[in-house]
Amino acid sequence: MGNAIAEHPDIEALTFTGSTAIGKQLLVQSGNTNAKRIFLEMGGKNPCIIMPDVKDLDHAADEAVNAVFWNMGENCTSNSRLLVHESIHDEFVQKVIDRTKQLNGNNC
Repeated sequence: MGNAIAEHPDIEALTFTGSTAIGKQLLVQSGNTNAKRIFLEMGGKNPCIIMPDVKDLDHAADEAVNAVFWNMGENCTSNSRLLVHESIHDEFVQKVIDRTKQLNGNNC
């Protein structure tokens, strides 16, 4: 699937989150066709993406905080970024701040 997207001449851009090896492969493949723009997140920690159709903003905030601080953040799947749709940004970020302020070393 990734090869077809990277090589398709009608696709002008793609994003990829995953391994460095696959990211490099996608760069080469797109360069061999229409040199589309590629945005890569390779071999790093994961973004937490919150969109406005989330059913329970409180639960999402709980999970976002847990995803960062679980195991004190010493986890290769720990979220390192929080991407929030602008329509819910202020409310959601405040919920995350409030929950983070309640943490201590005993519940991380």
